[in-house]
Amino acid sequence: MRLGDSVIDQSGLKGQVVANIDRDEFSTKYPKAEWAYLIRGMLIKTDQAGVVHYENANDLALLDSS
Repeated sequence: MRLGDSVIDQSGLKGQVVANIDRDEFSTKYPKAEWAYLIRGMLIKTDQAGVVHYENANDLALLDSS
């Protein structure tokens, strides 16, 4: 999954990939300097829960690729 992709987690929470730490991809609003401490995984921006960190990409399914 890449920046901008729409995803859904196992509970039905939907959002957009704003950082893929494993690929060293960070959006300008979520810069590496602030989020790389998480070491791995992805940041997903959701309307319901704000920004959520998922350590394992297998917890997400792709809805729409950007």
